[in-house]
Amino acid sequence: MTCSNLLVGLNSKLKLVFTLAILVLCGLTSSLQICNLLLIILAIFIILLPHKKSFIRRFVLFLPFIVVTFALPLFFTPGRIIAYSITYEGLHKGTILGAKVLLAIGYSLIFILSTPPIELAKSLDWITLHKLRLGETLLIALKFADLVKSGRKDSITSTLKYAIESIQKQMGNDK
Repeated sequence: MTCSNLLVGLNSKLKLVFTLAILVLCGLTSSLQICNLLLIILAIFIILLPHKKSFIRRFVLFLPFIVVTFALPLFFTPGRIIAYSITYEGLHKGTILGAKVLLAIGYSLIFILSTPPIELAKSLDWITLHKLRLGETLLIALKFADLVKSGRKDSITSTLKYAIESIQKQMGNDK
């Protein structure tokens, strides 16, 4: 297995559990050192990711959200003023909050981009114990998008019926 296929070759359930653990750690930490360590690990995973351009394109879409998340505490946290209404405490809180959001988006994108859609759906069903049917819903949405994009002239109802039947066959074969 080559280095670039390392992430793709991992079990999707293992990747999901790892991603959820990282997201919980990001949410619970208030330490800049832990955020820095997680950012370094994220950078290593991005290097191992075979779809770097796809990752960067999707990540850029979230940059305004990350910037706003960083900037809000800068101006609205009371404390010692650096310049204008920016405080030391706000800078610290903004940096940690921005890093948390950046990490959550980064690790989630890596999980999504390194997992085939069928495996992604199966792992989502596995983590929710098939009760929420997230995997089935995801596959129906993907199948419907593919059918619409391919230019099928069927009605929406027959397209959805076809998508649901094909997803049920795919999900039924693995249970």
